[in-house]
Order: sequence, then structure tokens, then C-alpha cells
Amino acid sequence: MELRRWRGTLKFYFLLLLLTCALAKLKKERERKKVVKMKSESDNLCTIVGTSAPFHCFCSDGSASNATKAKCWVFSGLTAEHSFWTLFSTQPFIRELNLMVTPMGQLNFLPTSGLQYLTQLQTLTILYGNISDIHAYALANLTKVHEVRLAKNQIITLSQRAFAHLTNLSVLDLEENRIVELNRNVFFDLPLLSKLLLKLNNISAIQEGAFRQLGQLVELDLSANAISVLTKDVFAGLLELKKLFLRYNKIVMLGDLTFAELWILEELDLEGNLIELISDRAFAGLTHLFKLNLSYNKLKTLRSNLLDSVPAIMDFDLRHNELETLTLDNVKPILHNFHNGNGHFYLADNKFVCDCRLAWMHALRNEAKGEKIREALDKLTCHLQKADGESSIKPHADAVLNRRPNTSTGLDYAGEDVDDTVYYDDDDEDEQPQKSSPENLRRVLEIPPSELPCANASTTQAPRILLNTPSYAEINSNSGAICQFYTVLSCCIFMLVGVS
Repeated sequence: MELRRWRGTLKFYFLLLLLTCALAKLKKERERKKVVKMKSESDNLCTIVGTSAPFHCFCSDGSASNATKAKCWVFSGLTAEHSFWTLFSTQPFIRELNLMVTPMGQLNFLPTSGLQYLTQLQTLTILYGNISDIHAYALANLTKVHEVRLAKNQIITLSQRAFAHLTNLSVLDLEENRIVELNRNVFFDLPLLSKLLLKLNNISAIQEGAFRQLGQLVELDLSANAISVLTKDVFAGLLELKKLFLRYNKIVMLGDLTFAELWILEELDLEGNLIELISDRAFAGLTHLFKLNLSYNKLKTLRSNLLDSVPAIMDFDLRHNELETLTLDNVKPILHNFHNGNGHFYLADNKFVCDCRLAWMHALRNEAKGEKIREALDKLTCHLQKADGESSIKPHADAVLNRRPNTSTGLDYAGEDVDDTVYYDDDDEDEQPQKSSPENLRRVLEIPPSELPCANASTTQAPRILLNTPSYAEINSNSGAICQFYTVLSCCIFMLVGVS
């Protein structure tokens, strides 16, 4: 009886021990699975947890394991060898990636080691980094990427083949960096690149042939840099370029054949440079050019045949220069383009002198169908006063002798009404009105063509200053010879009369 009781007790404790062991094993298995799950979550690019992580990503358009879009914020410094870059391998289907560096973060390199896993990537954007150098093949293996935007990253140097073998790349944005020079072979094997944006950098030098590999480029923006010299070899290879923006650089002159390599260029923007001289053949070969912006430069005159090689121009901007005249010969090659309603012709804020060289504007005003051209011509002003202080329009002699100042009646010296109109030199409504005395400033179209003086008219011709030129010396020499001939002839006649 006693033995049976002990056996029952042992059996009970044995079962209890088995149950305890089973519960312990089950608890351990649960903890192991929990650890595995937590580990798998922290090893996924889209599910990074913890405040100590150097960056965090928000993924969309897919599950946690096959997202197609990712936005990542960099919170602290990362090295190129950091293990976190391997997390990109957990999301091989990402097509659009945005990396933004926070004010406290730091990213001084392109994360090539992480990007190499994103074989389906199509759009890459990195903002606010401090990447001083783009090394060779920085975006290698991204054969499907078609848009790369690296604006505002403090980039200074582009190494040779920095952008190479990107066979589907069509847009490359490098705006608002600190790039100082463009060397050869920076852009290599980019057969589909159509838009290259480089404005707001510090570019002062472009090596000849820097764009030679970009045979399919359509738009090139080099605005707001420090470019001062352009040669035709700079643009060698850009056979498909249609838009070239060079606004607000430091270009002083344009030499012969500067843009000769750009056979199908349609739009050329040179606003806000320091251009004083444009050679006769600067635009030679640009037969497809329809928009030319030369506003805000320092042009004082244009060569008479400058526009012969650009007959297709329909949008021409010469505002804010120092032009004293613009003759019919200057604009004749393109004048017919402004007769329809599609053309634009801007001439305000120059220093035009009121004379017959501007008479062609009356005919254009009458023939132009475009409202903007008509309005621009209506507001265009010219100066009656020449640089030497002499009025370009002189009244008749009797009016000069008889006229007297009459300030009390509001009439001018010739008895005509004084026009106190406030003239505007531009179309901008924000522009401050420029008040000018009627003796000095008139609207061109308010002066009848018959009253516009010409240089060869006796009443309007400025005093001619004879220079010691060969032609003038020849005239003096001929005059002296004639005088000497008559003197000798007179002496001979006198002697013959005396002898007789």
C-alpha cells in the first residue's frame, strides 16, 4: 500500500517536470521567433526602427518587401562602407528614390555601394548633401535610370566619367552647386541624355569638347555662372541641341562662328551678360533659330549684316541695351516675320536718337498684326538730344529767331503745346514711370517720318569734323596742285603781255 502511494507521487512529480520542461521550451521558442521577427524588421530598408539609426525611409506603392517608391531622411553621418547601405538589397524593386539630408545629417559622397542593389531604379534625387566630388562611375550599373537630380549638394568637382554608361538617362540636374569647371569625358556614353541643367554654379571654364559625347542633347542650361569666353569648339558634338541658355554670365563678346556647331538651334538666351560686340558671323549657321534674347547687355550698335544668317527669328529681345539706333538694314532679314500675329519684338530702354534711321518703325507698326509688337512700338521712345548736346530735330530758321520761352502758357518755344506725358519704357506694370522733358524724350511714332532728320540733310546735319585721313589728305593735295597750276598760268600770261 505504501509502495503504491510512493509510485503515484513519483508519477505526479514526473508529469509535473515534463509539463514544466514543455512550457519552458515553448516559451523559449516563442522568444526565438520574436527575436527573429524583430531582426527581420530591422534588416528591411522600409522598416528600420530605433532612434540610433542613421537614416529612416518611408516606402510606398507596394508591401514592405516589394516597395517601388522610397523617401529617406539622413539624420547623421554615414561612411561609404557603413553596413546600412546593404539594406538597399532588401528592396530591389524600388523605381523612385529620394534621399534628403537633414540639417543635422551629413552625406559627402554618392552612395554607390547602396545604389548598386537598385537595378530597377528609374528616378534618383539627392538633396542638401555636401558632396564635393562626383567620382568616376558613381552611378554605375543603374542601366534603367532615366532621371538623376543632384541639385543643392555643394558639388565642386566632376571627375572624368562621373556620369558614364547610363544608357537610359534622359535628364541630369546639377543646378545650384559649386562646380567650377567642365572637363572632357565627364559625360560619357549617355546616348539618350536630352536635358542637362547646370545653372547657378561657378563654372568659368569649359574645355573644348566637353559635350562631345552628348549627341542627343536637346536642352542645355548654363545660366548664372561665370562664363566669359565662348568658342565654337565648346559646343562641338551638340548636333541635336535646340535650346541653349546662357543668361547672366560674364560674356563680353561673341566672335565669328561661335555657335556654328549648333545647326538646329531654335532658342538662344544671352540675357544679362556684358556683351558689347557681336561679330558679323557670330550667328552663322543658325538657320533654325526663332528666339534670340540679347536683353540687359551693353550693345551700342549692331552690324548691318548680323541677322543675315538667322532669317527665321520671330522672337527678338533687345531691351535694356545702349543702342543709339537700329536701321532698316539691321532688321531687314527678319522684318517679314513680325508682320503676322506670332512675332515678338522688344526694343524698350535703349538710347535711340530720333532721326530718319528709325522711320521704318512706322511701316512696321502699320503692317504688324501682333498686338504685342504694336504696343511695344507705340511705347518706344527716342532722345531728341544727341550725345554732344545738340538736338537731333531742328526747327526752321524763322522759328529759331522768333521763339521765346513762355513758361506761363504751357507752350514751348515754337508755340506748340507742351506734352507732359509720363512715358514707360517697358511693358512691366511694376516698372517705375520715367518722367522726361519733352525737349529730350519723345515717342518714336509720335514724330512723323517726314520730320525725322537725316544725317545728309542741311538743316539737321551735325558739324562735320574733318579727320586727317588719306582721302582728306588727297583732297588737300589736289586742291594745292590746282592752285599752283593757276598761279603758274597767271605768271606766264603776265610775261607774254609784258613782252608784247
